[in-house]
Amino acid sequence: GGQQQRVGLARALATDPAILLMDEPFGALDAITRARMQEELLRVQRDVHKTILFVSHDIEEAFKLGDQIAVLSEGRLAQLGSPIELLAHPANDFVRQLVGADNILRQLEYLPVQEAIETELDRNAAVPGSVLPRSSSSATLLQAMFTLIEKNVTALSVYDEKTQEQIGYVTLSSINREVSKSHSALAAK
Repeated sequence: GGQQQRVGLARALATDPAILLMDEPFGALDAITRARMQEELLRVQRDVHKTILFVSHDIEEAFKLGDQIAVLSEGRLAQLGSPIELLAHPANDFVRQLVGADNILRQLEYLPVQEAIETELDRNAAVPGSVLPRSSSSATLLQAMFTLIEKNVTALSVYDEKTQEQIGYVTLSSINREVSKSHSALAAK
């Protein structure tokens, strides 16, 4: 499964193009092979640092693979932005519906934990002197929420991935505040 796609990708990379165009390369694959090929493409992109123009009609695939996503509607550019920008600030109703911006779970899945960081920890949030579970600064709000629930704690220490320095805390309350703020902004539009 996916062997033709692997060969095609290898051939394309062998010519060392400045930009690689991929027009729905995984559309005909079964779900398991498709997920594997998406992971393989992400690995290759990290290794070779090529700009890839990836055409997809699958918003989940676009969110998974894209740093920047161009949303087209009736042949016109409706919005260009990162998955987070599209979720937080959809340009119009078409983009809002396409990306599921009104879906709270979708927001949790893509919004970064940095959006909900608190620099001061509420006295009631943790036992003084206790060691809080850690969260990476690149984690999503959903990952942080799962960790809070799984560890049965009220706060996570958030650390910068590069410096390993603590940059703040995240709590269920701060996550709820961020999602409510994002949801309220969308409702006002």
